[in-house]
Amino acid sequence: MSAYEKQKIILICSDGGLLDQILEFEKMYLRYSYLSVTEESPATIPLKEKYNIRYLKGRAKGKIET
Repeated sequence: MSAYEKQKIILICSDGGLLDQILEFEKMYLRYSYLSVTEESPATIPLKEKYNIRYLKGRAKGKIET
């Protein structure tokens, strides 16, 4: 096990622009033991084929759940 594999990181973001920014840094975090967490949406489902990713149920845009 390399030193990178011993380090664990988690990347959490919504399914919008911040996710795009995180994906730009993949060369950095792919060498670590990592987990990405984002909202489940049609745009994020295909990412499961390439990344270690888990999904949260997204809320309707602009609505606050009570």
